[in-house]
Amino acid sequence: MADPASSPDQPHPSSRTADATVPDRRVAERVADTREVTVEWFAGTVLGELQNRSETGVLILVDAALPVRVVWVEDGVRRERSGRIARVQRLSATSSGLAIEFDGV
Repeated sequence: MADPASSPDQPHPSSRTADATVPDRRVAERVADTREVTVEWFAGTVLGELQNRSETGVLILVDAALPVRVVWVEDGVRRERSGRIARVQRLSATSSGLAIEFDGV
């Protein structure tokens, strides 16, 4: 029987709690913000190397930045920042969290 913590309808256990033993590497403080944003993708075709595969998916390593632009409106002003995907975390069967590192920081 499959582990319910790893089923497509349940978040991965690592998304529920932070590991207190992992040092925080952030250089800037996080601020809660729930505004809507648009993420524009620019990667096109990316070559990768298959690491492993199964009937349900594959793990591929890519030697490339995955560039994006994040666009939002703040105080009535359109803002945008370019950056690259740093991490993708599956939150549920229908949603993912994207960690984006901005360029020039």
